[in-house]
Formats: sequence, C-alpha cells, structure tokens
Amino acid sequence: MKKIFLFTSLLLIFCFGIALSKEFKFCVLGKKGTVQVKTSHSKKTEEVKTGDKLFLNDNLIIGDGSYIGLVHSNGKTIEISKPGSYKISELSSSAEGRKTSVFPKLAEMIFNNVSKKGSLLTDKSNKSEMKTGGYIERGIGEVNLPIVSPLKNHFINRNITLCWNSYKDNSEYVFKLMNRFNKVLLTKTSTDTCISFDAESLKLEKGIYYFWVVNLASDTDYKSHEACFRLLSDNEIVTINDTLKELKEEMGVDNTAASNIVYAFFYEQNNLYDEAANAYKQAINMAPGVYDYVVLYEGFLSRTKSSEK
Repeated sequence: MKKIFLFTSLLLIFCFGIALSKEFKFCVLGKKGTVQVKTSHSKKTEEVKTGDKLFLNDNLIIGDGSYIGLVHSNGKTIEISKPGSYKISELSSSAEGRKTSVFPKLAEMIFNNVSKKGSLLTDKSNKSEMKTGGYIERGIGEVNLPIVSPLKNHFINRNITLCWNSYKDNSEYVFKLMNRFNKVLLTKTSTDTCISFDAESLKLEKGIYYFWVVNLASDTDYKSHEACFRLLSDNEIVTINDTLKELKEEMGVDNTAASNIVYAFFYEQNNLYDEAANAYKQAINMAPGVYDYVVLYEGFLSRTKSSEK
C-alpha cells in the first residue's frame, strides 16, 4: 500500500511539473537585434518574435547590442539589453509574488494584439521609413479632409485638442463644434490643422457626447467625417485614476518602454486615445530602433480608425 501511495504521489508531482512547464511565463512585447530562445524540447536555438510565449524551462539568449521587452503573465514588465543567457525560471521568480487584479483584465487584449503579425516589418519601404527615426501618422476618416484625431474619443482633462490633415499650404479651415441637438457651440476659421480649447470655458457638460467637423473655408463640400468626443464624469475620472494607480503598483511603478506599452493598452481599453497615443510614443522614444513598438502603435491607429460608428 505504501508503494502504491508513493508511486501515486510521484506521479502527481510529475504531472504537476509538466502542467507548470506548459504554462507560459512571459510574452514578448518587442525586440531589437539578435534574441534567441532555446526551449526545453529542442536542442536548437530559435529566433524570438513579437508575441512569442516563453515557458518556465526555456533559456533566452541576448546578443550584442540587442534588446527585448517582456511582460509576465502577472503584468510585471522586464527589459533586457545586457548580452548573455537568461533562464526564464529565474526571470519569472523575480517577477512573481505580486498581487494582481487589474492586469488580468488587460491580459487578453495585450496578448492578442502583440501576437498578430505586423505587415510593417515585412514591407521594405516601411522599414526604411522607420529607420529615419519617425513613426507613421495616418489620417482617419478619409473622405476628403482626413481626421488625425480618433473619430470617437474620451477626455479626462478639460483641455481639448483636435487635429486633421492639411489640404494645401496656406489653406483655411472652418472648425465647428456642436452638441447632440446639432446646435453650433463654437466656430473657428484658421490655417492651423489643430484646434485647442478649454471645455470648462465653453461650459461643456461631462458625460455626454459632442460632435465636430472641419471643412475648407473656400469649399464647404470639401469636409471631414463628423467625429465626436465625451468628457468623462467625475466618478469615471476617480475610478480610472484609482485603477491606473493600482496597475502601476502591480507593475512596480516602472517607467520603461515595455511598461508604457502596457499603459497604452490600459488607456485604449478606457477609450482614452490621446493618453494611449502618448504612451506609445513614449515607448518608441525610450526604445529607438525597436520596430515592434512602432507596429503596435500602427495597430492602435488602425483600431481607432475602425472605431467609427
């Protein structure tokens, strides 16, 4: 009987060990240079790609001048740029032990998007453009006058900035802001392609949508799509700020390129697209040459474009 019990216990431990090894510990957010992984079931090293899952018994190999940004299954982000070999089990141990409640709600969104193949990295023209040091800004709502700002946005602050693409040099544009009853609240003619205003000065109410459109001063038929935005209510602002604070505590209050990618997804999940765009741009600036972050930013721009309803 003792032998049967011992055999059963060893079998359970063995099966539990296999189950743990099959659970991924990290997801690759972005990389630069030569980064390889040696898995437990293969003697060969394989090149790491964005979206890859790294498991407990894997070994990570970082080449000279290379970089990798990882997010742990509990939300903790890690960046490695020092050449060498790293055991995923040791990296995971350093990231574990944190209480998480916010990140699990973001996890599926992050893992799904970073796992998508980025066409930008396979397009030579886009690669060469990114090597010049910039990311690609695309207009959205391309009818006649493309809008750069998201077609549907939420604002947490009273200072509002809305932008559109230029038509020709020295063109004049007419901006109109309306309420839900189509009453014009603000009209402004300008040669700029952005307008900024104080929502409180205009006595805009929180919690409801406002609509805006831009047309050429010389041709009212040459105009943009109608876009909209909403000012968050005081209760919504408190909830978001409290949740963001909790997320930062879970992540260790990191201010890295990888952590900014996670923050960008948090802002996007809450329809705070300006904050999300700024977080992506900060990640790109903090990790120059990591084109994977540019691809994630492009995916974000594409999603805000498709949010038109």
